Amino acid sequence: MQVAAPSSPTISPAERALPVRRRPDVQVYPQHFQGRPCWVIKDPVSLRYFRLQEEEYLLWQMLDGRHSLRQLQEEFARRFRPRTIRADEIQRFVGMLHQAGLVLSDRPGQAAELYRQARQQRRWRLAAGATNLLAIRFRGINPDGLLDRMVPYVGWIFSPPAVVAGCLLILTALLSLLVHWDWFVVRLPEFRDFFHPANLPRFMLVLAGMKICHELGHGLVCKRLGGSCTELGLMLLVFTPCLYCNVSDAWLWKSKWRRAAVSAAGIYVELLLASLATVVWWWTEPGLVHQLALAAMLLGSVNTLFLNGNPLLRYDGYYVLADLLETPNLQQKASAVLAQLAGRWLLGLPAPNDRYLPHRYWGWFLVYAIASFVYRWLVLAGILWFLYKAFEPVRLQVLGQIWAGATLVGLVGWPGYRLLQFFAVPGATERINRRRAMFSLAGLGLLVLAALAIPLPHDVTCPVEIRPSGAAAVYVEVPGRLVSVAVQPGQWVHAGQLLAELENLDAQLEIARLEAMREQLQLQVQTARWQQHRDPAAASELRQLEEALRTVKDQLAKRREDLGRLRLTAPRAGMVFPPPPKDPDLLESEAETPVGRLPPWTGCPLDPKNLGAWLGPGTCLCLVGDPAQMEAVAFIDQADAQWVHEGQPVRILLDAYPDRPIRRRQTENGPLELTVAQLSRSETDSDRRSQWAKAGELPEPAETQKPAPHRPTYQARVLLDNPDGLLRPGLTGLARIRTENLTLAGRLWRLVCQTFRLE
Repeated sequence: MQVAAPSSPTISPAERALPVRRRPDVQVYPQHFQGRPCWVIKDPVSLRYFRLQEEEYLLWQMLDGRHSLRQLQEEFARRFRPRTIRADEIQRFVGMLHQAGLVLSDRPGQAAELYRQARQQRRWRLAAGATNLLAIRFRGINPDGLLDRMVPYVGWIFSPPAVVAGCLLILTALLSLLVHWDWFVVRLPEFRDFFHPANLPRFMLVLAGMKICHELGHGLVCKRLGGSCTELGLMLLVFTPCLYCNVSDAWLWKSKWRRAAVSAAGIYVELLLASLATVVWWWTEPGLVHQLALAAMLLGSVNTLFLNGNPLLRYDGYYVLADLLETPNLQQKASAVLAQLAGRWLLGLPAPNDRYLPHRYWGWFLVYAIASFVYRWLVLAGILWFLYKAFEPVRLQVLGQIWAGATLVGLVGWPGYRLLQFFAVPGATERINRRRAMFSLAGLGLLVLAALAIPLPHDVTCPVEIRPSGAAAVYVEVPGRLVSVAVQPGQWVHAGQLLAELENLDAQLEIARLEAMREQLQLQVQTARWQQHRDPAAASELRQLEEALRTVKDQLAKRREDLGRLRLTAPRAGMVFPPPPKDPDLLESEAETPVGRLPPWTGCPLDPKNLGAWLGPGTCLCLVGDPAQMEAVAFIDQADAQWVHEGQPVRILLDAYPDRPIRRRQTENGPLELTVAQLSRSETDSDRRSQWAKAGELPEPAETQKPAPHRPTYQARVLLDNPDGLLRPGLTGLARIRTENLTLAGRLWRLVCQTFRLE
């Protein structure tokens, strides 16, 4: 190490030799950037890359521990006349080089400074990781040798003929889906079925496999074009283990098209896999292979369109755009343009003369920064919503909420920390135009209040069930064993026609016992009448026996009446419909089946399999009504019932007909929009509420050691017509009721009330 001689006190600081030297171990590669020469410097230790323009490269080359500030200024003026550079600009540039690790200093205390910078960079990496909890990376191995062995076997996939054939396959699959779009939508499973917890391992397996192929595609293309891959590590992408491949060596190439090809390789691989999966899904029947192909098709296409291939996010599409525009750090520069413009307009800060920011097309950078910011939040909200819905069937929504909270804290906390750093700089507040800042703050407050006060459309989504309108329900009044069924659902009956017959041995035994008691009491009454002429006490006993006889006769008449009610008849003429399905967990407790005697019924009580089953009191045997008149019964939670009123429009989507939403019904005056015909509170459908709660459509009180109080459900009835007979009782789906508009402030207050039990 060479140490400069002590400078004379009479030498000015500008003429003293700068005590820094450029690092001799870095690798330098000449390039052209937007038609101008530039140099890419690779740090072989940290594997970081830096691009220096011609002026910056000159200054970096002259940092050898012997040149002074004055000499750097003179050489700069000679090479780039008539441009000049100030001494403070050189000092700031040297500080940036030192912070980036491209120069060494001969002054004492550098070890402590380097340690401080390393700790600061570690904190920055942790802060950046906190803002991206959905994609966590772990350092891995150097895969260069592995990729060298793979290229001869699979590298042909990225040859020009193979790429042309792959693009034709992708285009064919896309056109096939567009032509048969309706058929494609009908074959898609429901969200709850597709992302059911039982299917999540398969889904994550497909995601991991596609991402591994994606990253290997980057590495193989980089190797085919003569580059090297420095790192292959593990990444947790939305909780799924995947790989990531570092192909930053592509920055050393002069051709922007080759760099863009490496960045686009992952997009091409995912689209190719999605196209192959489309063919497999098209020609397979429902099953494991069919489901895996659908998962690969959706992941490869949706991920490319909205995430990986979108240039608004810092994934492959972003790097392809940055390479083609020859604008490295596109997002950082666009964000800096936005921050500078906001500081000038809102706080009156003077515009800094930052030579590293773009001076042309700054309007496009501004548009990109705003679009990227908005889209990033939308995508994050979509992913967090997906996680919430995925955890919902297993009642683990709290995990999605915790993850969302941690992600939001990271996204909001880091900009807040940078803002505090800005105000912590001495003299920063003095540069702010206080008057403009006050107006900006007031304007921002008014915008927030206006946004909170804007009425927005508000809907109540609730489960719905189809029932016959005005149908008469046939209930079991006296429990018994089902011994005969005279009708089946779908059969027409007339008033008074026998539907089913029950048998109650306990009631028959009770009648036999009462008949025996009646005969015994009749004999005792007759005997007492004979004895009352000879025994005065017999008259008093006679009155007691006659009273007991009347009581037994009344009980016997009631029991015989109950026995007659075991014959269930139609209360009106019409068609027989099955009753609303009951929760099997509640049937066992409601059927009042004698222990160890008879099993409870399942399905529809009129099913032949239920012959011999026990029907408890209150069991709905069937419904009798007009099949041309149907109604949809929407089950509304108590928290949402306050927003629903009669006459509000309704849109119904049944599970059996997912492509045919119901919005209108035919009347004598033409088609009318579906509306809420009646809203009532229901305490009798607790079993249906339990079913909807288990399905995740209605909130269910948390389990505690004490029984939770019953939470009432409201019913909204919507009249329907059924001319084609497609609507059948028991069909279920979702109803969306358009209620009165609700402001954003009202929505937030409602969320607070529901969260802290203020309602």
